[in-house]
Amino acid sequence: TDQIANPIEAEAGNAMRTTIIAMVVLAFYGFSTFFLAFSFCGWAAARIANGYRVRFLDAVMRQDAAFFDHAEPGGISLMLSDSAFDIQNGLADKFANMLQ
Repeated sequence: TDQIANPIEAEAGNAMRTTIIAMVVLAFYGFSTFFLAFSFCGWAAARIANGYRVRFLDAVMRQDAAFFDHAEPGGISLMLSDSAFDIQNGLADKFANMLQ
């Protein structure tokens, strides 16, 4: 029985080794793809928010001077920064949820 058990144990050991290697490769692949996906989500959200900032600033600069008479000091820049930050965070979160 000892001679019969050794080839069976060797075959089981080889199968286990192959399975472990496959699991390690899949874990590395999963980690790297999710890391890249979430990184690109933040990058894309930042680019979209920066585009929003540029369009908002362009629209503010096209306003008549009377528009600024009714605006509080710093109110326009505060509105721009808060809105762009909210948009960036919201988009990054939505992109990440979409990937999951």
